[in-house]
Amino acid sequence: LDTSELVAEFSGFGGKINLDSSLYHQASAEQCIKVLADISDNYSKVLIVGHNPSLENLIEGLTNRIELMKTCSLSRIDIQIKSWKDIIIGKNKSELIGIWHPNVKND
Repeated sequence: LDTSELVAEFSGFGGKINLDSSLYHQASAEQCIKVLADISDNYSKVLIVGHNPSLENLIEGLTNRIELMKTCSLSRIDIQIKSWKDIIIGKNKSELIGIWHPNVKND
């Protein structure tokens, strides 16, 4: 929740943050997909805030790419689906657009 609120604040997001306790700690990629499949089709973009290995497994399941997600990293995946209910691990055409890692300065 704390991380989600910080992301919302710094990105200027003023909407509602939906919390799903099934994503906390080590949710499987399949559990992440279940949460995504329940999203209203009114939303075309979704941000999942979670922990590893859940997010790395989700990226791999959607894109067939193994990627390192460091603390506070962001990734963008474009998924070609008509409805969130259509999202299935390994079945949808998905593209990893990029991964952004935080710049950390050691003083």
